[in-house]
Amino acid sequence: MISILASRHHQGPLPAPEDLAHYNTIIPNGAERIMRMAEKEQAHRIELNKNEQVGKFEYLKAETALKSNGQWFAVGTILLFAILSGMFVYHAQYVYAFWIMTGSLVAIVAIFVTGKYIERNQTDDYE
Repeated sequence: MISILASRHHQGPLPAPEDLAHYNTIIPNGAERIMRMAEKEQAHRIELNKNEQVGKFEYLKAETALKSNGQWFAVGTILLFAILSGMFVYHAQYVYAFWIMTGSLVAIVAIFVTGKYIERNQTDDYE
């Protein structure tokens, strides 16, 4: 007794070429329809990936602009309080000048520290 064992392996998103030829015999233009379907699926995936990348880029651009605006606002605030403190020093009101500068600097440092903490936690969420 002789036995023959045959095996066939194919891997990929499309059927094997022999199977595609068989589809043509069963369904008119079956192979062409399967190829068109695969091409549409690939084009759809490429479009989704492109839209995702564009969305990430726009988000990062907006986030960078927001951070830049925040830094300019902080610089402006420090300058304003420095001028105000200078006016108090000029009028010999040293205690007011000290508390205005100390309070503004502590507030800005606290904002930057909590901003870094929040940024670090948001980064951990996306990874």
